[in-house]
Amino acid sequence: MRNQPQTIRKTLCTALVLTLLAGCGTAGRVYDPPTELPGATENPRLSEVVVGQDTVLLQQALMDLVQDADRSGADLAGTPPNEFISIYYEDLESGDILSLYPASYYPCSMVKLVCLAAVYDAIADSEIQEEEVSDMLDAMIEISDNTSYNVLAQLAGSDRIQHILEAAGTRNTVVNHGLLPGDAYFGGDPDLPDNTATAEDMGKILRYIHNWPDEEIRGKMIERLTRCEDDKALVQGLPAEVTVAHKTGWADGLYHDGAIVMEPDGGTYILVVMTENAPMEELSLIAETVTGFRGRKMTGEEPAA
Repeated sequence: MRNQPQTIRKTLCTALVLTLLAGCGTAGRVYDPPTELPGATENPRLSEVVVGQDTVLLQQALMDLVQDADRSGADLAGTPPNEFISIYYEDLESGDILSLYPASYYPCSMVKLVCLAAVYDAIADSEIQEEEVSDMLDAMIEISDNTSYNVLAQLAGSDRIQHILEAAGTRNTVVNHGLLPGDAYFGGDPDLPDNTATAEDMGKILRYIHNWPDEEIRGKMIERLTRCEDDKALVQGLPAEVTVAHKTGWADGLYHDGAIVMEPDGGTYILVVMTENAPMEELSLIAETVTGFRGRKMTGEEPAA
């Protein structure tokens, strides 16, 4: 009897998938990597938000790291591959923000952050019953299941997804279609642009989740994000004592990771890294750099020359 609610949820999830999957057909989409992203060593930009001097030091450290990134994947002609690394960092206590090397990327499964917020927005409005979609939410975040995302996005609806994007303050992100095996456009309009996002906008979505006004819903979303099983990137560069609520996305030479990092002393920050053709180790090194910066900041230690 103790497992009955879970069995009911799984039965309901199966019914929802069979009912809604017809609206999530395949469009046979193949991602065409952009060719005009700004080069990582050429277009650094600090957000317009005024930051403290210590955060300026972090900016320089991250810029140095990106500029020194391993570009050993040159072809036989000696031309390095197009390699792009965009970084968004926000200290949720001080408000300091860094947005470095901004560029638009295909977001892969990071769009599931937007879907997560949209579904809980519908739950708050009693338009979706949480117990009926709990298993799909788990699958979408923990193992990045695309079918669960496709069904949940259809349930939440494109209008609510757009509402989340606007409420979070995103400027360069669109979420218009599902993910394989059901990557059709929402509403069936093939003229809509493909999904796209920036590191800064994904950071804003994470901030929106972190600042969700209903404490219970906020806690549920963050707890689910702590169970993301893909820990090959940012998590590898973060200390074991922090709590990491994050979501990754990858495909076709792209690898992205965005996290709310909660420190044991109560400090909280957001770190998002989006990359194309960059070694995954770069994400870990970026996380290590931020960790070292925050450790010195907490202790008052002067940064190394």
